Amino acid sequence: MNHSEIKPLHSLVPPSSAGVIWVLCCGLVDWLTGSELALSAFYLPGIILTAWYGGRKASLSLAFLAAGIWLAAELLGPKHYSRPFIVYWNSAIRLSIFCLTALLTSEVRIRRLTEAALQNQKEILTSILDSMRDGVVVADREGRIIVFNPAAGRLFGEISPGISAEDWVDGIEKGLLDPAAGSPHDRQLLRKSISGQHSGYGEIPLSRTNNAGNGIRLGLTALPLLGKNADRTGTVLVLNDLTSRRNLENQISQASEREQRRIGHDLHDGVCQHLAGVAFAVGTFKTELERMNLPRQAGKASEIGELIREGIQQTKDLARGLYPMGIEEGLDVALGLLASTTTERMDVQCHYQQTGDRFTLGTAAAGHLYRIAQEAVSNAVRHAKTDNIHILLAREADQLIVEVSDDGIGLDSSCKTEPGIGLQIMRYRANLAGAKLEIISQDDKGTRISCKIPLVS
Repeated sequence: MNHSEIKPLHSLVPPSSAGVIWVLCCGLVDWLTGSELALSAFYLPGIILTAWYGGRKASLSLAFLAAGIWLAAELLGPKHYSRPFIVYWNSAIRLSIFCLTALLTSEVRIRRLTEAALQNQKEILTSILDSMRDGVVVADREGRIIVFNPAAGRLFGEISPGISAEDWVDGIEKGLLDPAAGSPHDRQLLRKSISGQHSGYGEIPLSRTNNAGNGIRLGLTALPLLGKNADRTGTVLVLNDLTSRRNLENQISQASEREQRRIGHDLHDGVCQHLAGVAFAVGTFKTELERMNLPRQAGKASEIGELIREGIQQTKDLARGLYPMGIEEGLDVALGLLASTTTERMDVQCHYQQTGDRFTLGTAAAGHLYRIAQEAVSNAVRHAKTDNIHILLAREADQLIVEVSDDGIGLDSSCKTEPGIGLQIMRYRANLAGAKLEIISQDDKGTRISCKIPLVS
């Protein structure tokens, strides 16, 4: 016989039906025997089983039925009482006992089912947390760590259950947060997030390295844990290792920069030189036409030469956009050339200023900052309706600031809610460089775009 085919008895016979049959049998015996056989306790098993498997309503209905059957058995049976009300009093007491038994049994059953459901949900949640690659840390309202998964332990080391969030962050800041990477805001982000002072996304740098020897950078998302009345009951932190993604993005960005540099060189040294040769040939041809006393044809040749020279200038501008001139000499030189070229080519005055001590900055980071400034200047020229643009390169303590400001009409309101591709690229480049981008704009008072990057001492 296949044991898997054996079904529980309560699945074959409905609990309420079995209970009714049981109670009817007890009532029949009571009616036939009167007080000769005591069956008062035998009514309870049917009620208990019905409450356990059939539910509260079915068991209460059976309790009333049992009390009624017992009352009918006593009224119709051979037993007589000295007072008529006694039989009704006894029936009321029995009904109370039966109902209380039904209620207590169904309550125990509900609690058992609730506990089993909660345990099942807990096991599912634990399985999900354990299988996640992202770290999850949950703190309660009092600031104690109550939930964490193995991924969080791999990122931060062993976490003691119930440890104070403040003590946990103190240990991380002393041993793991990189004091030379990221801004002060980045380094304080974990503390602010776990205490509920910060919600949203941010990044934090760790001082230890991964297997490839690269510094680890974590993405952190802080979410408030809300109760039934939408009041904050704790904080949920989700942390993911961005190191591989950031390294890949930097490699792609550097490959793109190299390709742009190559195309810029080819345009400047190849196409421009070729066009210059064509322009020289056209000039020689124009001279020959003038010598042959063909002024109309010579004028046409002059016009062609002018178009070629305009093409040369446009090609040089395109090459300069693809490959920033002076970036190899330093960010300060490149920004100075950007300002002078903008003043020379555009109908606007672009001023450059540098303040603070000298600094050392990697080529990749310098390239990102230059592109951010270049995009900001381009946006100001095309959209701000301004006469003056200011580029500032300043060192303040342990950070470098690149700022582009204008006195134009400010950003369009739609750009503040849904930034265009240019602003998104600036934010993306700032993120790659480990910098913080800030955009401040007021109507008819201009726009200031500031990018701050920490300097490694």
